[in-house]
Amino acid sequence: MAGTDTTSSTLSFCIWDLTKDSGLQDELYKEISKVDKDLDDLTLDDVFECFPKLRSFLFEVLRTKGPGVFLFLEPTEFIEFQGEIISPRTTICSLLRWGETKSEVPLGPNGEGPDEYCPRRWLVPVQEEGNTTDQQSLIIPSTKLGGFISAFGHGPRICPGKQLAEVEILTILIFILKTFEVAAMKDHPPLKVVTRFSETFDREMKLTLRSRLQQS
Repeated sequence: MAGTDTTSSTLSFCIWDLTKDSGLQDELYKEISKVDKDLDDLTLDDVFECFPKLRSFLFEVLRTKGPGVFLFLEPTEFIEFQGEIISPRTTICSLLRWGETKSEVPLGPNGEGPDEYCPRRWLVPVQEEGNTTDQQSLIIPSTKLGGFISAFGHGPRICPGKQLAEVEILTILIFILKTFEVAAMKDHPPLKVVTRFSETFDREMKLTLRSRLQQS
């Protein structure tokens, strides 16, 4: 249930964002096209290592529009938090989305702060012999390096399906972007985000898919 709802919601958020940014679509398409392998032959390592721009986009969607908005926790013993003593069985509501906009994350290429959405936030230029190249490497969010993303939880309660969910979303996006240009149908009504089992859209997306193969 959780893997189905949360993964599909995140994928929907990704696709909807792509419909509003054709430049990002083209940028990701070029990255995907540079990988000289059939989609069916991609390995797990290929998916995680060959598409830094795509993963940066996914990280930012998870950070700003992840399927979980809050998390309820209860301590099993007395704990101290920011100078306050919290008793066992006290319900603590962790505001994940709010926390993401206040946390320390890398600035975007144009100085975008944590309260702004920036799909290129998690990229840094590759340096070779002191010179900046056109290549970009990926910053992996972590508690040690900054930019921790709470969508999958943390510590002993981290989601065991984290990598599975990420590779599912990336694989589907790779196939879509390699094959189609995606756009919302003409006069598409606005989509609102609602909370059900997870955060999701209040209605179906209606899309148009234009084959890239017909253009080549």
